[in-house]
Amino acid sequence: MLRMRLNLPLSLILWITVVSPCFADHCPEALIAQGVPEHGLSGIDLVTGTLQQVRSRFGAPTETREGTDPQDPPGSGYVLYKWKVRDAVLTVDTGFYHDKAGRRVETLVAATLAGTQRDPQLGTSRGLRLGDTWGHARRLYGGRFVNGTVNGPKVGPKTVTFCFSDETELEIGLGPNGRIIGLRLAPSQE
Repeated sequence: MLRMRLNLPLSLILWITVVSPCFADHCPEALIAQGVPEHGLSGIDLVTGTLQQVRSRFGAPTETREGTDPQDPPGSGYVLYKWKVRDAVLTVDTGFYHDKAGRRVETLVAATLAGTQRDPQLGTSRGLRLGDTWGHARRLYGGRFVNGTVNGPKVGPKTVTFCFSDETELEIGLGPNGRIIGLRLAPSQE
């Protein structure tokens, strides 16, 4: 399903699917989570939100890394932003290009939260937090999930992925004690 808000150049879309550790697969239909797709992580709406909203919420990032690919059109690339938020690390991945007027257009691609301490302000819109149990995740998102990853990276020693009907993916990283140590939310970029 096409969920893009902006008309991104083909090479940027290809970068998102190739440079991101992924398999360019889709979840099996039988494993699509039921219910409303998850779009929020730590107060960031990955579908309608903007980088400016993220900066308003968390301030200046503690680290920024920008890159390009020689195959991309001039003026396009990616940026990884990191914030240290209390006992957790929040990473926001973006893609950018320049429009016909020369303005830089940057869109949110994914957000990752890593840490071990439970923080009521850092988690999904439905209330899944770092430090929660796998049982709590299943109560919130149901019993349909992929053991492992589909298109995203591993976010813990064991990673489980909830896929939603709009192709948004929520990766959950579980630590050795079975508690959640990583959350990654990525809406469809196709």
